[in-house]
Amino acid sequence: MALSGLTGNVLFRWSSTTRFQSTDTFTDDVDPKETQRLKDEETVYETQIRHKILDAALGYVDISGWSKQALAEGAESIGYPGVVHGLFPKGGVELVHHFYQQANERLSSELPADIQDAQLDPLQGKDDLKILRLAIEKRLRMNTEHVFTGKWTEAMGLMALPTNAPSSLKLLAYLVDDMWHYAGDTSPDFSWYTKRAVLAAVYKSTELSMIQDKSEDFRSTWEFLDRRIEGIGKLRDCSRKCEETSVIMKGLFNTPKTDLNTVVIRADLQNVKKPRQKQVRQTGRLDESPVQEIPSTDWSKYSCRMTFALHRLKSGMPCEEQRRLFRLILRCMLSVVKP
Repeated sequence: MALSGLTGNVLFRWSSTTRFQSTDTFTDDVDPKETQRLKDEETVYETQIRHKILDAALGYVDISGWSKQALAEGAESIGYPGVVHGLFPKGGVELVHHFYQQANERLSSELPADIQDAQLDPLQGKDDLKILRLAIEKRLRMNTEHVFTGKWTEAMGLMALPTNAPSSLKLLAYLVDDMWHYAGDTSPDFSWYTKRAVLAAVYKSTELSMIQDKSEDFRSTWEFLDRRIEGIGKLRDCSRKCEETSVIMKGLFNTPKTDLNTVVIRADLQNVKKPRQKQVRQTGRLDESPVQEIPSTDWSKYSCRMTFALHRLKSGMPCEEQRRLFRLILRCMLSVVKP
């Protein structure tokens, strides 16, 4: 009964849409909006059938793997003919992607409550690295059923095929983006990309460790994950130090000439004349003459040399050439303040 109802419904929808399409070319009686509405209904109906078959086929993965056979068996189990696996032109990888997407959605719905519970523990706090660690472990545990049966290795192989890699990487990108979102990341700069790339590498390497792990409750995998998370922390600390250093250097070389003059004078007192003192006036106040100002022509000359040297330093070059340019910059700065 289910099969006959399905066949009749699909044929009716197909024939009505086709009739409207064929007559629309010769008559003006058919509303294009009505034709589009029927197409949209047909697409929604087909999508619903696909999801039902995919959900049913997941129960046959342990027996038939991530294959068209599992799709056919899943379709037959809910009353559809086995030939409807033709709805899945990419084959078993569509079943893998369906499972992956479901697990990602499940993580997004359950992770906020888990984070809230973890933050109640005073030992956990609100460390974003601990949240990332929690999210990765929780997501990987959703694969354990297929890891135990050895089928997840097959799934990873299908996702790594060149024809399937773009869709697989898209799912991974959404996954790590959700993890960073719940960890509180709001970076608007280029680090937005680097953070997600690093986390994706950590997730995939831990996943590879998991399918080879024979320890109880994947203990070795979670220890491996702890080391990778610790590596992210060290990388972030190093990045912060580099940013602080770059800010200091930028502030130094962008300082107005009077401030730069003061900085270099204090650093190299031997090359600067001491200010001359005039006689004490009747008021008893000491009148000091200001330090001799640097001619604008000298500033422009040395500024050009320093700008050129700094531009060269930004590009990759051997250490010896870097040291030579640093010495050039130093000579420029000292030459500017010489009387």
